[in-house]
Amino acid sequence: MNTEINFLEKQPWKYRKTVFFVALFLLLLTIAVSILYIQKSRLVAELTEEKIKIAQVEEQLLEINKSTVNQQQLNNIKEEIEIIRTEEIPVVTSYYSSLEGLKNPNQLVSFEHTDENWLVMDAIFSTVEEVANYMEDVQEKKYILRTELTAMTKLDKNYQATITIIVDEDALREELGDAEGMD
Repeated sequence: MNTEINFLEKQPWKYRKTVFFVALFLLLLTIAVSILYIQKSRLVAELTEEKIKIAQVEEQLLEINKSTVNQQQLNNIKEEIEIIRTEEIPVVTSYYSSLEGLKNPNQLVSFEHTDENWLVMDAIFSTVEEVANYMEDVQEKKYILRTELTAMTKLDKNYQATITIIVDEDALREELGDAEGMD
C-alpha cells in the first residue's frame, strides 16, 4: 500500500478575493436594481393618481366654464335685447295707436314703417271730413311731428287716403316703448 504524504503547504485558492468582490458587486447591483424597480412602481402609481386628479379638476373647470360662459352669454343677450328695445321704434304699439282714431279697425288697409321715423298707412274713410278729423287726432299726439295726406282716391262711396306720419323717435319710444315690451 502506498500512502501518499503531501508535505507541500496547501496553497490558498488564488481567485478567492476576486470571486468575493464579484459576488458582492452582483449582490449590491441586484439590491440597487430592486430598489429602483420598487421606486419606479411607486412613482408610476403616484403619477397615475395625479393624472386622475388632474382629469377631475379639468372636468370641474369645464363645468364651471360652461356655467360661466352660459351666464355671460345670457347677460350679453339680455344687454342686446335691452339695446334693441331702446333703439327700436315700437311699431306694433304705434299700429294699435293708429287704430284708435278709426271708427272700425277694418278701415285700415295697410300700415308700414318705411323709414326710421316715417309711418305710412292706407285707410278707407266715408268722407273727406273724416280724413281731416283723423289726421287732426293723430297730429295731437306728443310723438307726432307731422302728418301728411300723401294721396286720396275716391272709391265707390268712400275715400282711400294714404297718410304719411312723421314721428319723433325718442318721444315715440318714451310714450309707447313700455307698452311694446309687454306684448
